[in-house]
Amino acid sequence: NALLCRYPIRAVRRAFLTGDRGVLHVAIAVGRDGARLEVVVTHLDHVAEARRLTQVRELRAWLEAEGIAARPHVLTGDLNALSAGNLRSNAEGDRGAPTEPAPSSTAAVQAQAMHSDRLPDPISAPANDPGGRSAAASSLNPQSQSLRTPVPVSEPALHTPNPADPYTARAVD
Repeated sequence: NALLCRYPIRAVRRAFLTGDRGVLHVAIAVGRDGARLEVVVTHLDHVAEARRLTQVRELRAWLEAEGIAARPHVLTGDLNALSAGNLRSNAEGDRGAPTEPAPSSTAAVQAQAMHSDRLPDPISAPANDPGGRSAAASSLNPQSQSLRTPVPVSEPALHTPNPADPYTARAVD
């Protein structure tokens, strides 16, 4: 699992689900005041629905046990929900972000390379602005963009920050 982020990363952790599936937990500082937002990235099983549902239950229990569910957070990744019913039951009332047409009937999202400085600020821009996101994604030339150095991941404790490096993880409050 990976996360590209334009905001300062405060902490990075990993956890594991049944079937050797990983969970990446990243705390970032967003907005002018540096408010904490937690992002959880995972990739659920794509073959066995029973295993995927077990992973969802484990993930929900982990989010509760770690206190993440009670704080502002985003859950993202490849959830491998193949039917609209699966998606609807897991995100009731959440329309999500717009995506390009999927390449097949089982693919939920067509992956696209995006550079974060071309996207609206999620704190100050409305979340339901498909025009802005579509225009930003279609005008991108990913080969001309540079990426920041990735932050090392700690297992299982939080990464110890290097205060001299502006792109390193920061300790969680």
